[in-house]
Amino acid sequence: MVIRRDKAGKSSYENTATGARYATSTGGTITGKHAHVIINDDPQNPAQSSSEALRETANEHTKTLASRKVNKENTPTITIMQRLHEEDVTGYLLKKKKDRIKHICLPAEATGDVQPEELRNNYINGFLDPIRLNRAVLDEALTDLGSRAYAGQYNQSPVADSGNIVKREWFNVISRARFRELWRGQTITFFADTAYTEKTENDPTGIIATCKIGNDLYIVNGAKVRLKFPDLIRFIKKYALKNGYTDESTIRIEPKANGISVIDQLREATELNVTSTPSPNDSKETRLNAASPKIEAGRVYLVDDPDSDWIEEFITEVCGFPNKSHDEYVDILCYAIDYHLKNKPVVTTEVNADELGLF
Repeated sequence: MVIRRDKAGKSSYENTATGARYATSTGGTITGKHAHVIINDDPQNPAQSSSEALRETANEHTKTLASRKVNKENTPTITIMQRLHEEDVTGYLLKKKKDRIKHICLPAEATGDVQPEELRNNYINGFLDPIRLNRAVLDEALTDLGSRAYAGQYNQSPVADSGNIVKREWFNVISRARFRELWRGQTITFFADTAYTEKTENDPTGIIATCKIGNDLYIVNGAKVRLKFPDLIRFIKKYALKNGYTDESTIRIEPKANGISVIDQLREATELNVTSTPSPNDSKETRLNAASPKIEAGRVYLVDDPDSDWIEEFITEVCGFPNKSHDEYVDILCYAIDYHLKNKPVVTTEVNADELGLF
């Protein structure tokens, strides 16, 4: 058995025993091709991972490969790649197929992501390859790449341990009791990134209740919901009243897509002070980078709520950006920082929280 001379191209060749190998790139032509073994090697590169359109192209290509099997029930399909984003091809496959696929994850260091767990026995002193990828080599790679790229390329995680742009430890978390001691009637301002749907795969509505005390931003509460339009309108009103809304408060919503409808309906159906927040010119990544020094300086406080676990979801999403599936909290956090921490200090009349019966 030898390679046929008339069909011996670099990307496509056949042998004299009717065997063939065909190679193409992500998004390339595979029409009419079928295989007994499919290997999807690095379907996207790091430079493409931040683009939703290019991630979708890679995922769609992966879907198409599934239809190119000779034996639909028993054609091995192997995907080999580094982790680049929560919704990269690996993330897509794990989300859609879960236990129906065999997931092997071999980070350079013995982190909690080793899969299957028994492969951890192959690590020596915490390293997968202590000769080629020892501590000195990995430290140099971390310096060269930065924590986010290092987490994906070496530790097979789309999120760095402490966070990507924003680090987990930068946020201050205080109790509701402590907030009540600090709060003296400062106006509560709400920021919302709206969507109305019940489908879990679509974007939810995110909303936060905020105020400025001294020169710091306090996020009193946060919530995410997936609701149809009438239910969403009712929810926003109920949420605002529960979280300190007064006549001085505003609910600030970006007038994009369905946000326009939400603003119009809230104005028509409620007495809430609803205002359009100007749509930003910069990307969310640019805005979060600009806001991050204020978070790093410890000027953002999250108020714990024993009746809600919103803080963990909030921190996980913000610190995981831009490699998380959703970014509603990122959007409205940037709005809140821009609104509260770029203005001059506001003079307020001190009022005890107990007197207003709030929080």
